[in-house]
Amino acid sequence: MGAVTRIHGLRNTVGTLYMDNCNMFLIQVQNAANANRDLRAEDDAVDEAVEYIVKELNPLAFFVVDANTGLIYVVMDKNISSAAELQTRIRNM
Repeated sequence: MGAVTRIHGLRNTVGTLYMDNCNMFLIQVQNAANANRDLRAEDDAVDEAVEYIVKELNPLAFFVVDANTGLIYVVMDKNISSAAELQTRIRNM
């Protein structure tokens, strides 16, 4: 049987986000005038903005901020590697 080498490191520092098996992104939905969209009015019926974005991205998990910020937090599989890719997919909808 081979020897086990224990590696000590700082992979558990408070205030640091580690994404070992997923990527996490913050999406900010704005209108053409760069004003944040209030997504509270866009999640109470079928096929509104939040649902379209979730259907397009198919995140592992998501959270929509309950305020006039336009913010959606998404947890994506490792196959989505860049914010630019998400931005392109959302803008093409």
